[in-house]
Amino acid sequence: MKELQKTVLWLLSRILPFRFPYESLRTPSVFSYIFLIPLWLSAQTQDTTVVVDYISYQGNKITKQHIVEREMTIAKGDTMPISAFRTHLQKCHQNLMNTSLFNFVNIDTVLGARFNGLYYYMVNVRMQERWYIWPAPILELAERNFNTWWESKDFSLLNYGLFLNWDNFRGRKEKISLLLQFGYDQKWGVYYHIPYLNKQQTLGVTMSYAHKKQHAISYITQNNKPIRAKLKHSYIAKENTAEISLHYRPDIHIIQHFNMGYKEHYFHDTLSQINPYFSDDATVKYFYLSYIFKSDYRNYKTYPLQGYYYAINVEQKGLGLFKDKGHINQLSVQIDARKYWQLRPRWYAAAFFAGRMGTQTRQHYFIGTGLGYRPYFVRGYEYYVIDGLNFALTKTELRFALFKQRVTTVPLVSNPKFNKIPWAVYTSAFIDSGFVPGKVGNGNTLVNDFLLGGGIGLNVVTYYDLVFRAELSTNKMGETGVFFHFIAPL
Repeated sequence: MKELQKTVLWLLSRILPFRFPYESLRTPSVFSYIFLIPLWLSAQTQDTTVVVDYISYQGNKITKQHIVEREMTIAKGDTMPISAFRTHLQKCHQNLMNTSLFNFVNIDTVLGARFNGLYYYMVNVRMQERWYIWPAPILELAERNFNTWWESKDFSLLNYGLFLNWDNFRGRKEKISLLLQFGYDQKWGVYYHIPYLNKQQTLGVTMSYAHKKQHAISYITQNNKPIRAKLKHSYIAKENTAEISLHYRPDIHIIQHFNMGYKEHYFHDTLSQINPYFSDDATVKYFYLSYIFKSDYRNYKTYPLQGYYYAINVEQKGLGLFKDKGHINQLSVQIDARKYWQLRPRWYAAAFFAGRMGTQTRQHYFIGTGLGYRPYFVRGYEYYVIDGLNFALTKTELRFALFKQRVTTVPLVSNPKFNKIPWAVYTSAFIDSGFVPGKVGNGNTLVNDFLLGGGIGLNVVTYYDLVFRAELSTNKMGETGVFFHFIAPL
């Protein structure tokens, strides 16, 4: 009898219009649901009304249930049309994956009963948690991208050390990070993020402190490339940063950040001697305030294919508390907008715009970044930087899913957190453009010039939010190259 039940349930899992969890439904009481299948199948019409009868959670051994429930757009007792029910299930899956707490999420549904024209469904959310503690070694390039490092192959530009991340601390989506880094950029710091302070789970806070010191630093831009100054036996620059940020997240897709921070910069006298515009003083201290509004409706944050995202960042550097020679007074407003479409099966399009406008009493080189720094650059111009407070940047891309997302099992690895690797491969064609207004000087011919670049790419997306990109790009100057990146293009 048990084998017959197992066989029937397996057949149902193959013919029903949504996933039937036959592996977990083997008891006689659950088996009795098969007598309701005719009602179930007849219920799949657009005007069917669904009641969420019960929601169960499995696999969240560390993650607290209220953290999972915060990302769910349905709750027990909700009543809605069948079409809305299916949409909510998809959004629940996307929201849970976007927490970066889980490698896999599966949401199963089972029709429990039909009463007075209502269809009562049970929902089972099954999760596989990630590995949350990473005592990971640091080995990275202190460069804007891989190709700019490959030009010099200067191994003194390596950073190395230890980065300890404890994600999902206490099972409450909190995060603790400890940093100890040596090499080109020597750093140490601590970071603590608490996503929810109140019972409504709408308020959170982040606190951080970091110290950095460098033997070498970029002090001027000539011929559209940054030039470094280096001291062998002493540090040419030191920096301390302390920040506290209050987060307000009234719903799944909207979040606001209220940030206040303090910065100290200490520069060697050599820098002002070789570039008087680097800084007005060897010591620069200032407070800063910023407000960030984000609306995020992307299906998956790591490599979005559908949805949209926009953000507004208003920042004031310098509050007039320090009236020394090198005081900072800079106001800027930056916007970031992205849109993603599915055109047809396996074909996708994406568009991106970013722009910044601001005012300042005087431009200091060390805070005057424009285009050419991650993530704001025109593809095809990876070797160059264009300095300026104001800029505009657009990116457009057409994507084809060469291999849609699939899961590969590694036979020699027994840990379930590592032996299943999700991956997907996309090809792309893209066109980017950008503009930075300003005065042309020191051979920086790309300032006040319309930038245009394009090409084709191959993108590999895998687990733990990793994206590997290889792109063949060309620019308006006729230069062509193959460039490698490790973040999503837009």
